[in-house]
Order: sequence, then structure tokens, then C-alpha cells
Amino acid sequence: MRPIESLRITESCNKSNLGSAITIGVFDGLHRGHIQLINTLKDVSKDMLSVVVTFSKHPLSILDSNFAPKYLCSVDDRLFMLNETGVDQVIPLNFDEEIASLSAETFVQLLCNYLKLKLLIVGPGFALGRKREGDVPALKVLGEKYGFTVIDVNPLTESSSLITSTSIREALKHGSVVKAAKLLGRNFTLKGQVVKGEGIGHTLGFPTANILSENNIVIPGNGIYATWSHFNDGTSIHKLKSATSIGVRPTFGKQDRTVESYVLDYEGDLYGKSMTLEFVERIRDEIQYDSVNQLTDQMKLDVRDTRKILDN
Repeated sequence: MRPIESLRITESCNKSNLGSAITIGVFDGLHRGHIQLINTLKDVSKDMLSVVVTFSKHPLSILDSNFAPKYLCSVDDRLFMLNETGVDQVIPLNFDEEIASLSAETFVQLLCNYLKLKLLIVGPGFALGRKREGDVPALKVLGEKYGFTVIDVNPLTESSSLITSTSIREALKHGSVVKAAKLLGRNFTLKGQVVKGEGIGHTLGFPTANILSENNIVIPGNGIYATWSHFNDGTSIHKLKSATSIGVRPTFGKQDRTVESYVLDYEGDLYGKSMTLEFVERIRDEIQYDSVNQLTDQMKLDVRDTRKILDN
């Protein structure tokens, strides 16, 4: 099936004959700005169908061969969160060359024909169609022609700055997980599988879970963090305090970047298990120590600080 053929109303949606209120975007991370947009969608849709069309991959990954996106969450997690908002239907659309080549008018015609578009809710800087020709003024003209209304939602700001997925990625890049949480409306999480490492933490008395995440997901900047570790070890579901190190382990002369989490008060085997790290606060920079003893002394302080932060 061609990706564009995904633009269909499911049979289970029994309000489709009244038309649809639609919002369109990538919605990476589903931050507070996205939630404001979707809440507006739900408020104005009333008896119409509320529909979110989300691009499975960023349009720039098709339009710009040099663009290598780092996402705030996986597509599966994004779809789960979008469905949890309570809209009537979420449509994942795999942005491809065919969609990229559509004019704004042709794209709008498809929305009208297949989704019965009546209201189009858009956020700041929104545009659709080839070369982003369908900006808000152009869409309002098309709305008059095809019988739909464009609702332009005011941008949401934090400390006078626009809340965007890009600004959250930048915050995480610099280790500012508290700022990222304010913009997201929740703590940033990183999911991955526990894989075998070199066992350095075990020899120091701090056995760590080495987390291998998807390679297109943002990883916070190097440093030590107070985190919650969420996992199912096959016996029960856990949410435990953890001190997480991200970096290259300079004291041991390593160069490869790793994510390692020391789970406090836990002694089970986590190899092969899935783990989600919930980042609460950055404790310190990654530092190269002159001796292993200095490092282990600092790790004890990191564990102490982790308990203090997560107990509050």
C-alpha cells in the first residue's frame, strides 16, 4: 500500500459523517506545545471526528539527504502517547517522495476527500505541500475554496522561548534534563536493552546495566545523572533509584560513548532485559580522575547524591 493511502477513517469511528477536525505534524516527544494543540483540536471538534496525522519519519529526512534526525522518542512511543490523548483517531503517515511532491492544494483535496476535513488546527510555523507552499494564509484561501476552516493556535512559551522539539533536543544535548522536563511536561526517558559491557563497574563495586538504545534517539550530554530505572526482571515490575553515567569513561582511557546505570539496592541479572531510564537531575560533569580510587570515592558520593535527589 502506498503511504498516502493511509489517509483513511477507520470503520470504528462512527462520527465520520459529520466531518473531521485535523491536526498534522511529526509531534516528536509530544511536548507541552503539542498537547496544547491537541487539546484545542479536541475542544473545537465537538461532534466531529478529532484526527491527528503524524509523520512516522521527519519530512526533512526525505527532503534533505544530509539530515540525520535524532528523535526524542520512538515512533511506537509517540503513537502510544498520541492515542492516550483521547483523540478519535491517530493516523501514522510514512512521509515519502510522493507525499513530498504533492502541492498544498492536492494534499488538502486528499484530506477533504478521504478524511472529510472541516477544521484544520495548526501550530506556529505550520506549512504543508511541496516546498512548504501551504502556509497559514495560503491554507485559509484553500479553506474558502474547499469548505474548511483553519484555526491557528498561539505558540506556547517557557521563559519567553518557544517550546519546540528542537529546543528540547538542545537542552538534552547540554545535559539540561530539568529544563527538558519543563518543556516536555514530564521527565525525559531513554529506552534500551541491557547488554554486556566490559564489567568495569562490577570490579569497582558498582555493577552497572549497560543500555543500548535505538541509534536515532537523543542521548543526554555526557555526565552523571540521578535517574529512575524502570524494568521487568521477569519476576516483577520495578521502579528503582539509579545513578546513570553517560560518556566515554576517560579514567580508563576509553573512547566509545556508553550509557551505564547503577541500580541502587538491586542485585538481579538484567542482561537482555528492556530498561527505561527516567532522567531527573544532572549531578555533575564526566571527569577524568588520576586514580581508580579517586573515581570510586566519587561514585560513592554520586550514589549519595542520587538518593538525596530522588528521595525529595
